[in-house]
Amino acid sequence: MNATMTYPQRNFSITPILLTAVVVITALAIVCNLHADVKHGEAATIAGSICHQQPEIRFYNPALNRFMDVCRVDGKWALWIFRQNPDGSQDNITSFVKEKMTRVEQVIKYAHNAGYEPVEGMGVK
Repeated sequence: MNATMTYPQRNFSITPILLTAVVVITALAIVCNLHADVKHGEAATIAGSICHQQPEIRFYNPALNRFMDVCRVDGKWALWIFRQNPDGSQDNITSFVKEKMTRVEQVIKYAHNAGYEPVEGMGVK
């Protein structure tokens, strides 16, 4: 006598996996955007917004494929670091205020030491 067991066939659904992936990606995006606020304070968020709209100097780091816009906020040098996407959109990496830097030469030296090069036509001669 042979016994055969049959199990009901389950249809595989990718929907729960996709939904989980969307939730995780959204959570990561929120956490990354909060980085500047948490680590560098509210001034960093304001600095990022101002530097994004009115950069005085722009640098590029070819090793990281990142840009750094520099501007003045309340008399202090502020930096906004971002990645330029092929579609023209920009991904915020971080922004912060360099409290101890008082001269543009200090900002240029900081950028150079971090691997950034000036972008021609964007403020540094």
